[in-house]
Amino acid sequence: MPTMKWLWTLPVAGVLIGTIVLLAVRLIGGFSDGEDPLEVRDAETGGDPRVLVVTYVALGPPCDTPTRVTVEENESTVTLRAWAKKGPGGVCLLAGQLLTAEVSLDKPLGDREVVDGRDGQPVAVEGTPDRG
Repeated sequence: MPTMKWLWTLPVAGVLIGTIVLLAVRLIGGFSDGEDPLEVRDAETGGDPRVLVVTYVALGPPCDTPTRVTVEENESTVTLRAWAKKGPGGVCLLAGQLLTAEVSLDKPLGDREVVDGRDGQPVAVEGTPDRG
């Protein structure tokens, strides 16, 4: 008859492995210090082809507290990410509010595609026809 004295090790091992995985994800950067990505709705160029006015969607306090909009560039793509700290919840409107932020590019937008860093989807860009 098999002994039952080692049966308790399975749940303990599961908890230990789960804790190690969560710590590894946290250290590698899988979480963003309490910030969550928001939807980037569109962008607009103006007189300066190195500046984009980004429109993004947030629920607003007490649910979202928008914190920043970041930009990453390469030769073919400009990636925009809007961030918010999640609040304690409470009564929130289901409809988000549109907010804007200005971001500076290292070089004019030109023909580069603009994408939402949250999901990789293209972002519509309004503005000057040559975009810089």
